[in-house]
This record gives sequence, C-alpha cells and structure tokens, in this order.
Amino acid sequence: MRVVLRGNALVLDEQQALPGRGGYVHRSVDCASKMAQPGRWERALRAASGSVDAAEVRRVTQAFLQQLSGGEGESPTVVAS
Repeated sequence: MRVVLRGNALVLDEQQALPGRGGYVHRSVDCASKMAQPGRWERALRAASGSVDAAEVRRVTQAFLQQLSGGEGESPTVVAS
C-alpha cells in the first residue's frame, strides 16, 4: 500500500495516483508494526523529524491491522503535527 503526505496528513493512496513522494507498507502485520516505530514515516517520506505524531501513527496502525484481520476499522489517516 502506498502512503503519501497530503497537506498535513498521511493518507493511503490505494489507487497509487496521488502526487508527491510516497512510502510503501505491505499488507502484513509485521510491516505495519515496523512502520509504527518512531521516525519510520518521516524517513520514508523524507519529512522533517517529528512531523508525524506518534499517537496518530499508533491509531492508524491499529486501524490498518483491524482491516487486515477483516474487522471494520476506520479509514487509516495520520494527521501530521
């Protein structure tokens, strides 16, 4: 799955058509867990250090993992600080 920085938010780019630098995460629990670690999204998107709020990354990771398990989760979106 491709993720891009749009304005002040990280959004899933399921169609892989949004402009800008994208980061990728596999549809797996292992990969999603790694991307929840501090600084991973900043490095992947070449964003300023600390520009992505850790609490929001955790929230999105939980929603993403819930989708992987077949649950009804909210749409994964991370709001940058």
